[in-house]
Parts: sequence; structure tokens; C-alpha cells
Amino acid sequence: MISLNSFSQKRLITIDSTKIWINTIGIENRKEGQPVIVFESGMGMDMKNWRPIINQVSEMAPVFTYDRPGIGMSGPEGDTMTIKGVSERLLKMLKHIEIEPPIFTYMFLHGSQ
Repeated sequence: MISLNSFSQKRLITIDSTKIWINTIGIENRKEGQPVIVFESGMGMDMKNWRPIINQVSEMAPVFTYDRPGIGMSGPEGDTMTIKGVSERLLKMLKHIEIEPPIFTYMFLHGSQ
């Protein structure tokens, strides 16, 4: 099902000189206080991982997904991936595209322990 009220906006943004491929759905129709759902893919997975559910979720709330650096359409990054680095980059991306809290993040960490 595709939302008649929202549309997907895919584009490249630059954060700390790294090009990152992002996708937003429904941000333009976000109501005050409505949470944005952020889908965070695990290591080696791009945002296509969320295709089976993203349109249904976007019917309930605005959605933000992205390809991590070095994955999918995003450019490479020299830093090693740490929880701190991933969370700081995510905060910078959200600030760059002017997404304010509340924000709910769903992470898929393939192979995590």
C-alpha cells in the first residue's frame, strides 16, 4: 500500500565530508509532537532491507532510513564503526535535515551478540 498523503524523498547529504544516501517518507506532513521512525540497518545491509514494511509504517508515522557509509549508495568512510560514531552520525543527519524529537529508532544488528 502506498500512502496518498506522503511520498518518498531519496537524496544524498554530506555529513563530515561523507556522502550518505537517505530516504524520508512523510516528513513534509509531520504533525507537531508526532514521532519519526528511524530504521537503522545492521552491518552490511542497506536501506532496502526495510522495503517489506516501510510503506506500512509510513502510514502511521514519518519515516527516515539511510545507507550507512560504505554500504549501498553511500560513500566510504575512514573511521571504524562504533556505537558512539553511529549514534553521533545519526544525530548529525537528523539535525541536517531538520528532524526534531520525538524520534523512535529501530535497529537490526545482524550477527550481534
